[in-house]
Amino acid sequence: MKRGVTVAMASVAVSFMAATGIAGAGAGAPQAGAPCWGFEANSALYDAQTLTPQNEVLICVKTDQGSEWQHLDGFQRPVETWFTYGPAATLSAGDILPAFSWVSSPVKLDSVCTAVQTPADGGPPVTHTNNSGQYRDFQLIPNLDTLKLSGFCNWRKAWQRAPG
Repeated sequence: MKRGVTVAMASVAVSFMAATGIAGAGAGAPQAGAPCWGFEANSALYDAQTLTPQNEVLICVKTDQGSEWQHLDGFQRPVETWFTYGPAATLSAGDILPAFSWVSSPVKLDSVCTAVQTPADGGPPVTHTNNSGQYRDFQLIPNLDTLKLSGFCNWRKAWQRAPG
């Protein structure tokens, strides 16, 4: 898929997510059994994993009624879609496929998504932050140790590698 198509698809997803929002967005953290979306026609969060404040792993699944956060006994690896609702979540290189690029999509127009990559060799962290309400794609560093994600954002593996 061409980069322009990726950009267009991500822009559409961001616009739609900003317009519709997530169910319970003002109510706090996702909970097992709660809907993933306030507007069920959107599937942007399906298969997204997240951590509750109690470190319970949840995944957004499609149901007959729309969508629902369901409990997982641990991460489904490799993690390809992640949801943050404010607090930072840290994934290790073993949780994801470090050879790929990722895209951050803010869920609300005023959301800012931040990804901090820590290299395994102890070098300085690499930080990627989007502008409020805009998506951002970024390439994962080759010697990734951890990826710390924060903001009210949907994160997903990109189809193509981001430019260096």
